[in-house]
Amino acid sequence: MIKNIIQGFDFEKAGIECICQSINILFQVYKDSNEFLKDEIISSEVTMDEVWEHHYVSINTSFILLHQGLEAILKWKVCEESPLLLLDQIKSDWPTLPSSKEIEFNEMHQIGGINLINTFFAVNKNPLLNTNEFYKLIEDIRKIRNEIVHVKPKDNILASESIVFALKILTAFYEKDKWIEFLRDRYINNPLLGYSDPGAESAMFFERLIFIISTIGKGNLNEFVTVNLKARAYCCPKCSYDLSAYTEDIKTSKLSFLKPNTPESDNIYCLICGQEYRIKRIKCELDGCKGNVFNADELYNDCCLTCLRIE
Repeated sequence: MIKNIIQGFDFEKAGIECICQSINILFQVYKDSNEFLKDEIISSEVTMDEVWEHHYVSINTSFILLHQGLEAILKWKVCEESPLLLLDQIKSDWPTLPSSKEIEFNEMHQIGGINLINTFFAVNKNPLLNTNEFYKLIEDIRKIRNEIVHVKPKDNILASESIVFALKILTAFYEKDKWIEFLRDRYINNPLLGYSDPGAESAMFFERLIFIISTIGKGNLNEFVTVNLKARAYCCPKCSYDLSAYTEDIKTSKLSFLKPNTPESDNIYCLICGQEYRIKRIKCELDGCKGNVFNADELYNDCCLTCLRIE
């Protein structure tokens, strides 16, 4: 008898964790390096590209974890048909007869690589994933991972490319913006959360979004969010307050956008906290400010979301 046959949810959770951690590995390199690059003398002599080149092992490790996460998500989808399709042993060797000894599902060999990919496409019911483009995405990731592990473990991929691959996977299996929720959940579920003030914790997650934006650019990131990052951005009435003590210029933290992006819109959506807030149209009276979008949510100050002037 096969005991404790694994459920698809377990593979899904493991896949998301691996992919999020692959991004966090790169974020930590970025964060540690930026502490030095804030110095004008150092930044005039060392570029971030040179830093990434030095940390190629971290990039490769991140990508291997990304590939592991992809395989876990593929297994999750196969499990929706049957977890038994993951077994890599011939059926005559399965311990399924009444006289067979009990064996844990996890102790049995599971398919991977090409066999897993073929099995996934055999049972895949999502037409959006049954495309040559998606197959090429999987194959590109698999080939780069194999190069890292078996051929030449250096300079196989850039940090920016690894992040784009991660966002492509999560967006393909879920929807736009979902990757932000996954990263936020991994951060919020940290057992150490709550021991700092809310502003510090918001600032820490805000740093991760800024890292992704600065590494791959708004143009590339637009593919994975529901808002247009090149449209006019606004301050979030909640996050601006939380971040005020941790950001030198709070207006640089503008990651809220009209939703929908029309002159008649009465909501903004914040990428940092993932919430929508009501707005109203008032011309800001501050000299030099051309803003006309004010917070209308009763929980927060009635302020201009361009310059944060309180009415």
